[in-house]
Amino acid sequence: MRRFLFLLVAVGLAPGALSAQRARLDRIGRAILGTDATEVGVFGGPSRTTATGAGPLEAGYRGVVGGFVSVPMVGRMRLRPELAVTGTRVGYTLTYQTPCAPPGPCPSAYQAEAVSVAWLEMPLLVEARFSGGSRRRVTPRLVAGPFVAIRIRCQIAAGEPLIGQVPSGVTEPTTTRGCERGGQGGESYHNGAAGFVVGASLALRGLGLGARWTRTLTPVAPFDGGFNSSRLVNAKLSTVAVLFEVATRLN
Repeated sequence: MRRFLFLLVAVGLAPGALSAQRARLDRIGRAILGTDATEVGVFGGPSRTTATGAGPLEAGYRGVVGGFVSVPMVGRMRLRPELAVTGTRVGYTLTYQTPCAPPGPCPSAYQAEAVSVAWLEMPLLVEARFSGGSRRRVTPRLVAGPFVAIRIRCQIAAGEPLIGQVPSGVTEPTTTRGCERGGQGGESYHNGAAGFVVGASLALRGLGLGARWTRTLTPVAPFDGGFNSSRLVNAKLSTVAVLFEVATRLN
């Protein structure tokens, strides 16, 4: 009789023990593999671009718009390929002497120009999330990774020449032309670029707000043996963007 009662108690407790064991294994699985679903979304916002490696250049403002897929990997880590169109703009001032009657001196003329380049960027980022996966809590996120880009448009805007007065950027362009000018003393620009992206954001229920820094490791314009007259020869771009993001889960 005692043995029969023991068997009844064991059978009654078995489902509870199995459930506890299953819950423990689920927690271990979530810790190792993560449980967040694959997400897709779009992002966009204003950007500011500066350049290093060339002569004095002025920062310019443009914007970024794109989409992404965020795929769970291990724990808090996710793989995030993106496709984005990014506008960059930097300016400079040309200085030259105006003709005048002797004995001079002839006054200097100043003309502001700005180079605007649109890129199709393809970053491959690793994303880290730090909230435990709840959509009801603010989630801090970090992203980093390389990117490659293709130049899809390039224009140069020039302002009115000013005699004896240095302009403060191109406010009202008088002429706009393409970037490429052939022949000796012409301008040429690379058709692509490559570099890295670093960013951080806060997200809540599919909405996010953050900032990122995009840095090219390749120059915008080649040296070309000294025959390239572009002011962006050897210049590498740094773009800081403030981005708003909207995402949804696929499953």
